[in-house]
Amino acid sequence: MTESSRVLRLRRLFSALFVIILSGAVLFPAAATASVKAAPGLDCAAPDASDPYNKNNINIAIREAPLPFKVAANYITVDIAITKKNGCAPTANYGVFLNFNEQGKESEESPANCQQEHYNSPETPLGVYRCTGIITEPGVWEFHGTVNKPALQYQTLVQEVTLTKNFTAEMGIVKMKFKSRALQYEVSGKTFEVFLLQSHVLLAGAWMLLAAGMAFLAIPRLRRTLSVLALHTLEVRRGFLVSLLWATFAGTLGTGLYLLATQTAYKAPYSTDSFSKSAWDRITNLPYAQDYFLLLYGKILIFGVMAAASVVLMLEAGRQAQYAQDADSLDRDDDDDMWSHGVHFDEDGHVLVDHDAVGAEGVTATAVQARRRTVGVVGVSQRTLWICLWILVIGAGSIGVCVTGLKYLHELIESTIASTVLGSGG
Repeated sequence: MTESSRVLRLRRLFSALFVIILSGAVLFPAAATASVKAAPGLDCAAPDASDPYNKNNINIAIREAPLPFKVAANYITVDIAITKKNGCAPTANYGVFLNFNEQGKESEESPANCQQEHYNSPETPLGVYRCTGIITEPGVWEFHGTVNKPALQYQTLVQEVTLTKNFTAEMGIVKMKFKSRALQYEVSGKTFEVFLLQSHVLLAGAWMLLAAGMAFLAIPRLRRTLSVLALHTLEVRRGFLVSLLWATFAGTLGTGLYLLATQTAYKAPYSTDSFSKSAWDRITNLPYAQDYFLLLYGKILIFGVMAAASVVLMLEAGRQAQYAQDADSLDRDDDDDMWSHGVHFDEDGHVLVDHDAVGAEGVTATAVQARRRTVGVVGVSQRTLWICLWILVIGAGSIGVCVTGLKYLHELIESTIASTVLGSGG
């Protein structure tokens, strides 16, 4: 056999194989379809005189929808599939509803009106009705599908079906905090919790004002902006103001930790009773949860930095007050007698004398006092003090932004949950 004949023979062989493969790809699906249609009673295009609302003429099944992904683990999407007894898709429409409850408990959800998935995904056959519900915690849950004959009033029940499934924390299910009953979405609140929230705001505001007062006592340039009477009043009551500063800080911190553990939109993954990275991963899959908790923990971090800055200012205010004392350098029974001699301060916070207000003897005594106070002065640098002040100012504004964002996201979270509960069905 010559070389050319071998090549020709191989070409014919490959051509024959190609024709066989192509024919199989075209003919086998058609043959399979033909075999299905050829089965008795399976001609779906033929007229069907049977009553589509008689449960004996249809099959109804309920199952979890085979979705490629979920919005969140707590969002459970269910398909209620209706077919004729012969397996064909129904041509009639049905009123399909879904409600669900934890096993052994009454359902608190309003029935969700399920819609035909075919009109959202044409590849899905007619008769598949899809709904979504939000379960509130891990456990065994029951999903009840109700198929009715449509009517303007008083729909007739065709059949009910139930799906029971155990949803565990390992599946990403987290405990959520909301309630719903019938056609209402209940947002419950206790008087004590409302009072505590308002107290938290007032304590935080008072703490910021007291920290600002410490800044005026600590920074020499700000000390000069105060009148003699105002500066004298703050110095005399500095001990009380420091105690009040610590009290408001403790109150703000305590109420904040309580609210973190009890009043967040979702259960906080990092709180006084829980520190879990896995809980963070689960909770941030819920709607708006990641932005919500990033703002929340960001606010707490800013508060901590502001607290550190306020401590620096408080300590420096004490140093400045100590430098302003004249009991050890002047033979006066009254430590505050210097204030009656027209005391003023220079750029570094040191005492100056008002020459028009005192006589020559007073000038000499006060000047000596000023020199004695400046000996050995060791404190925080002016730059550090101004940085601490700007931390307080910028931090207060940042906390305001965080609080506004948290309120907005909290409303979005509640609205998302409520819209699903009240029957949008996802």
